[in-house]
Amino acid sequence: MIAFKTMIITMALFLLPAWVSAQLLNKTALTLDAAKKIAAAVEADAKAKGARVVIAVVDDGGTLLWLERGATPLQGGTPIIVDGKIIRAIGVSGETPLEDEEIAQVGAEAEKRLR
Repeated sequence: MIAFKTMIITMALFLLPAWVSAQLLNKTALTLDAAKKIAAAVEADAKAKGARVVIAVVDDGGTLLWLERGATPLQGGTPIIVDGKIIRAIGVSGETPLEDEEIAQVGAEAEKRLR
């Protein structure tokens, strides 16, 4: 009986990692370093245009990863899409909505180059 229980416990321990890993999702995520590089690309473009902006990089849940904040409130943003899913976004504010969106798009393009 003890040998049977030992065998069952041993089998459970070997099978548990496979069952647990089957329950986990693989998720693409930005590192802090990548978020900083995206923001740097946006900042360079904004400076070249003479734009005063607030730059925010968020993850797919809207959690802030990086913020470069000036005196203006955050208004607009551009989603970052991978495999047809919105996985994060970058927000820029300070100029006209069109200019903010164009500048945010530079960050989305910078993220593509990091992949």
